Amino acid sequence: MGCLEGRHVMITSGPTRAALDAVRYLTNKSSGRLGSLIALEALRHGARVTFVYGRDSLTPAACGVVPDSAERIRLIEVETVGELLAAVGAELPGDYDAIIHAMAVLDFEPEAPPDEKTPSDRAEWIIRLRPTPKVIVQMRERAPRAVLVGFKLVYNETPEDMDWLAAESVRKYRGDLVLANDLAQIECGQHVGHFHASESDRGVPGTGQVRWKDVFAALKDIGYDRWVTIESFATGIVDLCAAACIWRPIYDTADGLAKDGLAFLKDMARTA
Repeated sequence: MGCLEGRHVMITSGPTRAALDAVRYLTNKSSGRLGSLIALEALRHGARVTFVYGRDSLTPAACGVVPDSAERIRLIEVETVGELLAAVGAELPGDYDAIIHAMAVLDFEPEAPPDEKTPSDRAEWIIRLRPTPKVIVQMRERAPRAVLVGFKLVYNETPEDMDWLAAESVRKYRGDLVLANDLAQIECGQHVGHFHASESDRGVPGTGQVRWKDVFAALKDIGYDRWVTIESFATGIVDLCAAACIWRPIYDTADGLAKDGLAFLKDMARTA
């Protein structure tokens, strides 16, 4: 059927909400379109999909149709960060091979929302916000063997800062891939991506299990013509190696990593 046949993928999508009072809520701009499109592609390639989505956001059915896929997708609707955490706790670890966490989770929520409507004639309304738990941390802890893909939304950052923020999120949350998106570019119709080339063992590209021909064919299909950054780990950082389960040297020298990795990636780009 496809390269994901027999695989089980969890995809989170859309916004979360937090009550301000009995009738108002705090949310964000996420529509759920990105997660829905990712889910459609996973279904096209044969995966079973558990789609966790924010209330009133788009679902895959609103973005396209994949024949004979109805029995391979299951929908779970959530509204708050608490409900999302409950869904993650109920589902993971399960038999999931990958988790694609595209949901726009609120970073803050009201500390003590009233259970009645706040009068509209008040002179001012002061709301104290508290940070919410990091859902991606729970995902990694509950499913340490699953491929974990996260997203980092920024606003009006430079490409260099986006690269750094994405790499920092990979390190901090022990993800396998983090995609940084700039909302300013999305809203003006210029959604530029930056590709990090990371081998399956974080070593020299071309020496592991990544299907690089497929990767570069996909980059060619979307007309990608920007930076490609080699992402690797240094074995001298003991805590990082332990977190990433690196138990052997993954390259001889940093210069060798750069030289051999660059040569391999250039060859892939030429032959794609």
